[in-house]
Amino acid sequence: MQRITSKENKKIKLLSKLLSSQKERSESGLFVLEGLRLTDDALKSDVKIREIFLTEEFLAKFEQKLLPLLDKGCQIYIIDDFILPKITDTKTPQGIVALAEGKIALSCLPFDMSKGSLLLSDLQDPGNLGTIIRSAAAFGLSAVILTGCCPSVTSPKVLRSSMGGAFKLPLIYFENEFDALSALKERNIPTYAAFLDKEAVNMDDISLKGACVAIGNEGSGLKEGFAKSCDSKIIIPIAENSESLNASVAGSIFAWEIGRAGN
Repeated sequence: MQRITSKENKKIKLLSKLLSSQKERSESGLFVLEGLRLTDDALKSDVKIREIFLTEEFLAKFEQKLLPLLDKGCQIYIIDDFILPKITDTKTPQGIVALAEGKIALSCLPFDMSKGSLLLSDLQDPGNLGTIIRSAAAFGLSAVILTGCCPSVTSPKVLRSSMGGAFKLPLIYFENEFDALSALKERNIPTYAAFLDKEAVNMDDISLKGACVAIGNEGSGLKEGFAKSCDSKIIIPIAENSESLNASVAGSIFAWEIGRAGN
């Protein structure tokens, strides 16, 4: 193990850039993982862990849990405590940061879509995206499809909010929702738009087995033209005079219903 004692170390500077810059992550193919659980989940996937950065306190406390990382031949660096805030964006970091390499989002649908999926159009909040991915993984869906301006799945907040879910099911990216819809229709996958209007059907009145449900932007929802292009518009039944649901809540409910329909 080597020791790093300066914030000006080139490895620390790289981690700091990756943490804050999507451009840096895209161009380098590298991203940052914070926390032992996220690092461990990534290790079990196709993502390559290149380097691990630990505080002495974390190493002393979790040395046995770090053995799988050591077995994989990951380069380990011990860092001084005052360096940690430069390479993390949480208020109370655990004391472990990993430099990872690899693609998380794919560019085409996986072969098996039988357990259903969610399509997310132009979501803005990385926390919402991470939470939906977490729910989709928990309820056994086949994939989550991201379109348009959704946050990058390598965003630190997306990864943390997904609680490892980003490494547990396929994530697919299409430039726009219509390209994704065409790919789904080619596979004869039922498509439903979460869209509130008089034509919308209560989700309790249809089967979501093997289906894809599309959820739109937190502020404006799905585009009407896209919603009309889906097989049907559906809604989650809620109490009268209630506001519409948060995107992550709606996504999680649909994930549960899709998962339940497939079991």
